[in-house]
Formats: sequence, structure tokens, C-alpha cells
Amino acid sequence: MTSAPASAVKLPTSLKTAAMLEIRQMIFSGELRPGDKIDQDRVADRLGVSRLPVREAVIALDVEGVVELAPRRGAFVAALSQDDVRDHYGILGAVSASPRRGPRPGWVRPSATRWRT
Repeated sequence: MTSAPASAVKLPTSLKTAAMLEIRQMIFSGELRPGDKIDQDRVADRLGVSRLPVREAVIALDVEGVVELAPRRGAFVAALSQDDVRDHYGILGAVSASPRRGPRPGWVRPSATRWRT
């Protein structure tokens, strides 16, 4: 039996994290718009998990301000400002280019502190 190569895609450490990533992706890709109700059953089916990790993810996203929970009504996508979207993509860009994951093709590392093209 062979093991997976070291470069294999890493899966989230928990089902809650996977659900958070999926819901975030749905929001920031425009699939879910501000004010839309998040269908937790649909997200669970899409990921092949139960509703519990999706519910936990929604609660965590509510704390972050990405989602708004309405008692006895469900979870809705929060209205995001331009600053929120800019911050999201800024963080995503910083994480994507982090040395831990390696540079993007064509990038050189002139010093231990910066990447440049």
C-alpha cells in the first residue's frame, strides 16, 4: 500500500472547517448574496456531511460577522462592505503567497523577508 505524496491537497482538519470554507466560498464567489438565506441542508448534502458541522460553521461565521443568525428563521448572508471584501481577498492573497506553501511560479526570494516578481 502506498501513501499519498507530500504535495497532495490537504483536507480541512474538521468538518466544521470544511463547512466554513464552503459557505465562505459560496458568499465571496457571489453564489450567495447579502440577505440570502443559507440552506444548511443543501450545504450539508453538497459536502456529504450531517447538518451539525454546518450549523457549527454558521455559528462561527456569525461571530465573524459574515453571517447573521435570526432566531427561528435561520441564517442569512450579512451585508458586506467593500472593506470586508478587500480584507478577505487581502488575507487570502497573503496566505496563498506564504513561504510555508511556497512561492508562486516565477517568483524569486531575494531575502528572508520578502517575495518579489
